[in-house]
Amino acid sequence: EEPFYRYLCSWARAARKPSDLGFDDMVDKDGRKRPFVLPQLVESEHLIQSENLREGMLFALPAVGMREQREERRVSLKERCEYAAQLTINHPSSISWYHLNPEGDLLAKIIPDSIQISGRDSDDEKEEKFTAFIAGQFKRLVINSKIGAYGLNLQNCAHQTTFPNNSFERHYQQVRRSWLFAQNSKVIIDILMTDCDQVVRANQLRKDAQATQ
Repeated sequence: EEPFYRYLCSWARAARKPSDLGFDDMVDKDGRKRPFVLPQLVESEHLIQSENLREGMLFALPAVGMREQREERRVSLKERCEYAAQLTINHPSSISWYHLNPEGDLLAKIIPDSIQISGRDSDDEKEEKFTAFIAGQFKRLVINSKIGAYGLNLQNCAHQTTFPNNSFERHYQQVRRSWLFAQNSKVIIDILMTDCDQVVRANQLRKDAQATQ
């Protein structure tokens, strides 16, 4: 007997907005017309030149394995974090995602008016810090992507900085913390990478194209 989901997948449709199904993208809610469309999303790539090379290297080469990628992130940490901090100055509010604890500690140190959320915080401390950021008590949020990338509504912020990683799902979820309905501003995602990170970024883009298709 054939599983039912085989037939479900053969005719199912995917919709991102009402007009995909022939309806109006202006939704009547509380007596007011509101657009059921997302604002513009701009993902900008920034290539960082690191002064340090991985051990045994005479010049920079793409990091092709997990071990090389982790080593590359460590040797380029200072340059990447300083560049990210500089980018946040140009925006009224920012979220700076990090993957390694030393990245988060340095970002929190050099980004003004920032608050850091890390695995060291208790659940109550995390909640208090999220609430403070959403309320505008702090303009910059420095947060581990494993902690804050899923399920939060952070439409109060339309700018993010991030470093590439091989998880397309995590990157997608990071972006969606700001790029979601009720966001009224253009969302800018600044992706900071070194020469060696280009393989990781290419992997992200490949998965993104497959997901879109």
